[in-house]
Amino acid sequence: MLEQDGVLERVNRGMRVRQTSSEEVLEIYGVRTILEAAAARDAAAKRSDYDLATLDRIFGTMAEAEGADPVELAGINRSFHRAIWQAARNRTLEDLLERLAVHLRVTRPPPTSGTGGGRKRSRSTGRSSRRSATGIPTAPPRWRSGTCGHPATSGST
Repeated sequence: MLEQDGVLERVNRGMRVRQTSSEEVLEIYGVRTILEAAAARDAAAKRSDYDLATLDRIFGTMAEAEGADPVELAGINRSFHRAIWQAARNRTLEDLLERLAVHLRVTRPPPTSGTGGGRKRSRSTGRSSRRSATGIPTAPPRWRSGTCGHPATSGST
């Protein structure tokens, strides 16, 4: 299966992880962005109370994990995305996103600290706020309002 998906390749008498170019990684992220938007849109429309509880629990775990090991944070982030994929109720979409995730895990090194993103504490209030990798504050997802806070589902551009 991994050979068929292009993750492994045959060499001499064995198998090895296929090298992926920077261009391929960018292509994978481009496709993933499109599929993630579709998953978020579908999840906003089809989510159940159980899905909301799962997403709230994972979001709470993210908040509690502030300053945690980057590998642990990456695992929590994967759980968050998978919960959205499952809430979309589209097995084909979920399968495609899983396959892309495998390609990305194989092609990139584990995250390191100091890469930006995550929560930052305000010096004036001591409260934390969400910030994107660029340091721009972002609002947490609006699960209860029926959108995922993603431009594809919230009507904003």
